[in-house]
Amino acid sequence: MLEAQLLNIKLDKTQKQLKEAENNKTTPPSSSDVPVDTLLDLTDSSSSVKTVLPWDDSGLREEAIRQHYTNRINGLIEAIQKAESECILNKRECVGLKKRLLVAEKQYNQFAVDMCNNDKARQQLEEELSLTKDKYEAQIALMSEHLCAMNDKLVNLNEENQTLKMDTPKQNRKKW
Repeated sequence: MLEAQLLNIKLDKTQKQLKEAENNKTTPPSSSDVPVDTLLDLTDSSSSVKTVLPWDDSGLREEAIRQHYTNRINGLIEAIQKAESECILNKRECVGLKKRLLVAEKQYNQFAVDMCNNDKARQQLEEELSLTKDKYEAQIALMSEHLCAMNDKLVNLNEENQTLKMDTPKQNRKKW
């Protein structure tokens, strides 16, 4: 944008100098007096060789300068429009990425909450499992003790029964 303004100022200066030259009815400056910026580049369409010539006719020179600056300004306008469209594209991409980032952050937070809840549930299940295991071990220990006691009783009863059986036939024989 600044370059376009500078080119417009340069064009205005050149036009003022041309008007002053016409008013003074002096001849156009020679090629040694003309700065390189005000010389026109002519390109032959059949070759790529450029020839730089000072213009003798001030009207043609003015038109050529005007055409040059117009083309330059149009080129700058196209570059600005291209930059603006790229800017808009980048802005839209940034907005899309921002939305994706927000969604990803929400999912991350949700996963963190779910992970915390799952960890609490796992800890609770582990506690329940250890309590159940302890209770079953205690019950098994009590049942083992009870079975040992019952086994001892059965052994004692069996011995008593055996002794009674042995004593009983002796008593029955005496009665006969």
